[in-house]
Amino acid sequence: MTEGAAGLETGLAEGPGGAGERLAGRPIPPCSIVVPVYNEATIFQRSATQLLEALRGLGMAFDLVVCENGSTDETPVIVEAFQRAHPEVRVERLPAPNYGLALRHAIATCLHDAVVLVNIDFWSGEFLREALVRLEHCDMVIGSKVMRGARDERPLLRRVITRGFNWALRLGFGFRGTDTHGLKAFRRRSVSPIISRCVTDQSIFDTELVLRAQRAGLRIMEIPVAVRELRQPGYRSLLRRSPEVTENLLRLWWGFRRERWGERWRVSRLSLQILKRMLLRQGPRATVKFAWLGLSRALRGQPLPQTPEVNRLLWTSYDWSGGGHEWSQTPEWTLSVVEHILAPQIPTGSRVLEIGPGAGRWTEFLVPRASRLVVVDLTPACLAICRERFKQAAHIEYVVNDGSDLSVIPADTIDRIWSWDVFVHIQSQEVERYVRHFARILSPGGRGVIHHSNGARGAGWRSVVTAEEMAGLCQAHGLAVLRQFNTWGDGRWTTPLPADLVTVFEKP
Repeated sequence: MTEGAAGLETGLAEGPGGAGERLAGRPIPPCSIVVPVYNEATIFQRSATQLLEALRGLGMAFDLVVCENGSTDETPVIVEAFQRAHPEVRVERLPAPNYGLALRHAIATCLHDAVVLVNIDFWSGEFLREALVRLEHCDMVIGSKVMRGARDERPLLRRVITRGFNWALRLGFGFRGTDTHGLKAFRRRSVSPIISRCVTDQSIFDTELVLRAQRAGLRIMEIPVAVRELRQPGYRSLLRRSPEVTENLLRLWWGFRRERWGERWRVSRLSLQILKRMLLRQGPRATVKFAWLGLSRALRGQPLPQTPEVNRLLWTSYDWSGGGHEWSQTPEWTLSVVEHILAPQIPTGSRVLEIGPGAGRWTEFLVPRASRLVVVDLTPACLAICRERFKQAAHIEYVVNDGSDLSVIPADTIDRIWSWDVFVHIQSQEVERYVRHFARILSPGGRGVIHHSNGARGAGWRSVVTAEEMAGLCQAHGLAVLRQFNTWGDGRWTTPLPADLVTVFEKP
């Protein structure tokens, strides 16, 4: 257990042979530590020194970001002096006290992808070590004071307040975890898009961050910590913050409801439009079948299954008059994908396979780069749109498949594979069949770039294929995974959903 200065003492609630011991020999990735401070003149020097020593003892590269926000005591002078004495420390300043804005501002300045949020009186070297290692397999790690195995030695009133707050989160927001406030580590590339949507600040900003991460389908892990008070709890400050916490919780609740209603209205309008076009193009039998499937799944709280049949019905009746650009965040975002992903991975003169072109949103950029372009889709209507749009391009071949079959393409005849906004809607068994064909049709040294889901649990009608599953399928069929990422352009641009991923693989 590591002493967290003069406020709280925290550590991993594990005995010998626990997770901390099992992970002790594994390398720790570089990280940024964020510490918001306000009127901490009496404890900052001692606590920050101990924290810095603990970080150095872990042996990884790091930067310590101290965000002083509106202190009225000697804290600004003390933190500036601490920065001058220690090169790993960087001080950020805000003019007014605001815990949430301090976190948001400091996170934006971090140098590393792995970020850990601590308080000057609440930190743990053991948590830092285990959480950073576990970020290899998840997007966020939370140190829970409440989960099984934790030891919460704070006064009874503080424990009651924590459990009451968690109960309110479960009741009002459907929170599935055990704690939101305290130690947490996360991947900045996964969480940055969520931070931009946060509507609260002050003391529950990190709570909103956890709730939104859960709603976005990010992979969240909790680990138990031990906590005890090392200074007298400020019950008066808790009472003073109660109105602000209540106001922000109501604000967040209303914000989530507005977002949900807006999404439901958008989905309802889209569904009605699809059913109307389906009735005209595919007849009443297919329309009734699709409507009944959607209604029966909705009554059970389940999304439509991502089967080839459902995909064919859906995208055949979809309105492609927007060219598929409605799925791009902005025109600049589309160009960022081309500049940072498509162009570097698909050299001019390549023999290219595109899976699921839609109305040709990405085909437009593949045509001038490919010496031969094979476009595959299970929806004849989409291929008809592309055939008309690119009728001047004689080097394009159009293939209708069943949603996973590429047997018409000979072995070793494709140099690059590209697919975006397609595999996010494909189930595991179809993904496996596709990967098996990838290994056969790619030429030696050939690569694939696939945008897919990452265990998003149905968010955005995503399949539940994970990064580990995709990497495992590639490796099982002899393909080497080169990269898996969801941000590019120094973190400025992200995948459509934070839980999406892009996998780049190569045939040796």
